[in-house]
Amino acid sequence: MNKNQRIACRNRSGVLLAMLTSLQSCARAPIETVDDTVSNVTISGAFSDWNPSASNFSGGVFLLLDAVTNEIFKSDPIKADSPSFQIRNVPVTGKYYGILLGADFQPLAYLQKKAPDGKTILPVFKVGNTDGQFGTLVIKNGKLESSQQSEIDFQTSVGAHSELRTFAADFSTNFIASPDIDTDGIPNVLDTDVDGDGDNKPNALDSATYAGKTVKTPDSEIPWQFNYGYGIPKMGFFKCEYLRTPNAKDNATFLFKYSCQLKMPAKRIEKITLRTTQGFMDGAKFWNGADPFDWNMRDDGSLGDLISEDGIWTGRFSVTDAIPSYANQTILADVKMKDGTMKSYITTLEPKIEFKTRTDQPLAAFVSAEDNLYLFFSLGQLSGTLSGFQISATILKDADDTEIATLTQPLFDAGASAFAGISQLGLAATTDDMKYRIKVKITAPAALPGLLGNAFELYSLPLDYTP
Repeated sequence: MNKNQRIACRNRSGVLLAMLTSLQSCARAPIETVDDTVSNVTISGAFSDWNPSASNFSGGVFLLLDAVTNEIFKSDPIKADSPSFQIRNVPVTGKYYGILLGADFQPLAYLQKKAPDGKTILPVFKVGNTDGQFGTLVIKNGKLESSQQSEIDFQTSVGAHSELRTFAADFSTNFIASPDIDTDGIPNVLDTDVDGDGDNKPNALDSATYAGKTVKTPDSEIPWQFNYGYGIPKMGFFKCEYLRTPNAKDNATFLFKYSCQLKMPAKRIEKITLRTTQGFMDGAKFWNGADPFDWNMRDDGSLGDLISEDGIWTGRFSVTDAIPSYANQTILADVKMKDGTMKSYITTLEPKIEFKTRTDQPLAAFVSAEDNLYLFFSLGQLSGTLSGFQISATILKDADDTEIATLTQPLFDAGASAFAGISQLGLAATTDDMKYRIKVKITAPAALPGLLGNAFELYSLPLDYTP
């Protein structure tokens, strides 16, 4: 956009001819394909900390998150002794969140401004009249303020918030997509409590959600648009789920098996690389547990990718619970297009959740009646509301973990559950020592078709069965 066009956009009371000639530069539909091109600008500025000795920005990056497309544009790592930054090739038509991402991959502060009413916070902006000059960004109490604050075009209709939004039992059919469903100022793609109900479980393990004035509304009664995965754009939907599973029979250590998916057009991508904290990158392995993870995503039907060249890229890796993680830890996907351009996307790794069991009693028991064998186990040992999730129980031969049978059903009662349908004779014939183990797996709903959702597994102590 040239100088005359900028003047025309700012002075909407100007002559009709000026408005018509600058119309395409003033507004533009969301970018949804890799063919779209727009005029770009270089964002530049420098960081300063409210506490001069803190240098919270050191080693971090400043990024702009497009509120519509989920694409991010980021600076190089910021140095404490030279805290200036640049972000090149930023589309001027975008509506952005400005985020300081720490060296530990946690968001440290968001760029925002108070609305004239003094109560509403405006976190989403257009580059506006800055010409890319953001001046000095000052960090204070998780917020960023710019010396060019008046030149940044903060949006009143996108992401604005004054209080947490709560949802009643009845929902309007006049749905308007929002990058921040609970209006807490944190975009959905980075919000570990996307519904704002204060539940400390990860989003995918929060089955009763969207707090009302008196009771919570189950996810099953909420229109699909209000789910945190409500908007699956043509490209850029990025999400990671995990399975927490024992690393040994004694349940002393656990593996976290992550499955990350990114929606991008397969035939135009040369390579997609995941990136997060150094601890994960040094210690992660493929799901087979033997080989170091190469941090590349795939769309070729291998290593956990379901369908070759369907535009859903998959990266699966596992880490032990000995590798530290952070409550708001994020992961980036850096995309190299075949034309040489780069795109990047960000999402959370979802906080690790602990389900404590009592180790002084078995998790499950066999109960026989006539020709049927019932498997009964108590989940009262677990903390958290689990009603509505999928549950499966697998009977294993204790000596070598050979699977005897697996049964699956919805989990209606988080306190206890029972399965039937296993032949007493068939079970007794599997081994001479009559010792078994029970593996219980509880799986949450998925955000995107093809994902399993977050899940965890538990193993019982050895069980003796006498027909």
